[in-house]
Amino acid sequence: MVCAFLIASEIFLTAEESLYYFGERRTDKTHSSKFQGVETPSQNRYVGYFAQVKHLYNWNLPPRRILFVKRFIIYSFCGDICDLKVQIAMEKKVVFSSTSSRYCWIMRNIETDEVFIDVFDSPPLYDDVKVQFFSSREEGSTLHRANWKGEPSRRPVLD
Repeated sequence: MVCAFLIASEIFLTAEESLYYFGERRTDKTHSSKFQGVETPSQNRYVGYFAQVKHLYNWNLPPRRILFVKRFIIYSFCGDICDLKVQIAMEKKVVFSSTSSRYCWIMRNIETDEVFIDVFDSPPLYDDVKVQFFSSREEGSTLHRANWKGEPSRRPVLD
C-alpha cells in the first residue's frame, strides 16, 4: 500500500522506483544487511499494475481480457503424478478441478522431470485467478497417469 501511495501521490512515477525506495527506507542497515522491501512476487506485480492503471489508463481499469488455459508445464517435478491435481479459482470459487474434469490430461516426461497438464475444457478466466497444484504421494508409487520419454505428443490443444 505504501508503494501504491508513493505512485498515486506522484512522489515516484514508476513501480520500480517506488519499490526500491520503500525497500531502502524499510531496511535497517545498522542491524542487518538483509533487504526488507516488498519480496512477494504477487505484491511486486500489483504495484506494477497500479502504476499502469495510473499512467496508461488514466485511473480507469483496463478492458477485461478473457483467457483460456491450454496447458500447464511444471519444470523439475519431483515425486509422483499419481495424485497430482490442479485447481483454478476465481472470486474464491473453484471453476475448474482436474479431479472433476474428464477434459484434463496429465503426463510426465521422466527424462526431463517435466509435467504437462493439458486442459481441454477450460472455463473463461478473467480478473484475479488463483491456480493451485496438489500432490501428496512420494516418488516410487506404481500407478501413473502417463509417463513417456522424449517430446510430448502432438495432440490438439484447444483455445
